[in-house]
Amino acid sequence: MKQAFLLDSDKILFEIMTQAAFDLQRTDKKVLDIALKYGYAYPTSFNRAFQNVHGEVCYC
Repeated sequence: MKQAFLLDSDKILFEIMTQAAFDLQRTDKKVLDIALKYGYAYPTSFNRAFQNVHGEVCYC
């Protein structure tokens, strides 16, 4: 997702998913734990948002 010309809500989602990516890389937490931390009730919805932002599915 390019950051130019993003709406405020898109910028917030981009920041959340970027922080989540760092959390997934730097910790041993499960995807469910990271999803819950960022307000997602289900890992599938978290993965969908992650893929929309970063262009790839999280296989952590």
